[in-house]
Amino acid sequence: MNFNFYAEKNDRKIILDFIFNETNWEIYDLYSSYGEEIVKYPTLEEIEHKIETEKRAGHFNIYSPDFGGKVIFRKVNLDPEYCNGYTFRYSSEGWGLIQLYFGKVWNNKLEYSTIKHNSQVRANNWYSTYPEMANPDLWNWTEINKASRKLAYIIKKASSAKIGSIHIMPGSEKSINIEQL
Repeated sequence: MNFNFYAEKNDRKIILDFIFNETNWEIYDLYSSYGEEIVKYPTLEEIEHKIETEKRAGHFNIYSPDFGGKVIFRKVNLDPEYCNGYTFRYSSEGWGLIQLYFGKVWNNKLEYSTIKHNSQVRANNWYSTYPEMANPDLWNWTEINKASRKLAYIIKKASSAKIGSIHIMPGSEKSINIEQL
């Protein structure tokens, strides 16, 4: 599943308020900052701070105990020559995690945001390549798909326009030049 949309800060608040107030979902960094561990975000404000400090986008993973499976925190070795002297960071991984990317303004253009996740078929096809991620059958794919659709529905419902398959939330409508898309 891959769902693209445009969202700015006030739009993100709609999405994050839903997650924090109406679900049992947990939000983690997709990748940690250099030299640090993965952060689990308990509040909208902490996520917004993370987004503001990122250069291009905020990348997160959504997990719920209802999804089954588990979040894996993997240490990623870095070449300090290319990473300001840092030698590691962490990633959060799992077959059934829902990735949530919040785009930002880059080169005077708002980049779109995305929700995406693996399918059960894709996870099973890749399992032999990544056995350390455990059996994809440990995940509740019905719940993952339901959660992903619910999140997309919240965004669609709050959107004020649409271009092709990309929904435009109200706060971002004034920040994008529809003619340039």
